[in-house]
Amino acid sequence: CSLSSPHTECCVDQECTGGGSFDQLCVNRQCVTQGSPRFTLSYFGNDNYDLVVLTPDLDFLDVDFDPLVDDVGEGAFEADKNTGLLENTFHTESIFFPPGSPFGEYVFFVDSTETNGVSEEWRVEAAFGEESMVQTGAGSSSG
Repeated sequence: CSLSSPHTECCVDQECTGGGSFDQLCVNRQCVTQGSPRFTLSYFGNDNYDLVVLTPDLDFLDVDFDPLVDDVGEGAFEADKNTGLLENTFHTESIFFPPGSPFGEYVFFVDSTETNGVSEEWRVEAAFGEESMVQTGAGSSSG
């Protein structure tokens, strides 16, 4: 990894410094904000995937819903900085919530909105404090 590579914001966590009062980490060459919970979609390719999270208070968060912030849990959507690029590159979307967000079940899924050839493989990390789980797939997932 090199910061001089096209479409690269970071290679290591220490290069992510723009999070304001929240720490950031480097995921798939893009900086994302830490949260608890945090849901991060990452993949390499030229397809377009959207991460969608349904909160315990039944608010949807993703790129197509307005607002991009959940007023009750104060969750926020961080868009892919490489959206719209036609060549193969690194893509990352993230939705994070501050500590103290509503307790309950958060449901997440991946929506394939554009496929260019074979569907690329994606990875979603769901992090809750110090614990995390990973789901992988290709194309759309079930929620």
